[in-house]
Amino acid sequence: MIDQLSRAPIIIDIMAVTLLFVLPAIALSIFLVKKRFYKTHKYMQLGIGTLMGGLLLVFEIEMRTMGWRSIAEDSPFYETYVMPALIFHLIFAIPTFILWVLVIFGAIKNFEKQPKPAKYSMIHKRMGRLASYLSFGTTCTAWLFYWLAFVAES
Repeated sequence: MIDQLSRAPIIIDIMAVTLLFVLPAIALSIFLVKKRFYKTHKYMQLGIGTLMGGLLLVFEIEMRTMGWRSIAEDSPFYETYVMPALIFHLIFAIPTFILWVLVIFGAIKNFEKQPKPAKYSMIHKRMGRLASYLSFGTTCTAWLFYWLAFVAES
């Protein structure tokens, strides 16, 4: 049997590991769209969005039903840095989620089935760029929170 990576609920460990792959996937997708592989970009982004949306749904259900605080209390940073790190993370995570939803649904609505440059391209590019920067911030702050709350030991 495989041991967990931390004290965290397994869904948090899964999210932490998944984020290791999401940022390179986003970067590859951006690289590919610059090389005019629009269809590949579309399917990669839909895949990333579906994966992260599904994980986020399971994550939120788990956090609402099981919680995390009692597990994080074992961290030497629980009384000092865990909550500020969570707030810092949420400052990135909430706008990132909203922007990802807007970018994906905007693309679905404004691009043809076979994606190619269109009137909406500049708006999509700007929103997508911001979403990728926010995704980087979300990932870094998630890892910080994860380590402070569930990995660090006395």
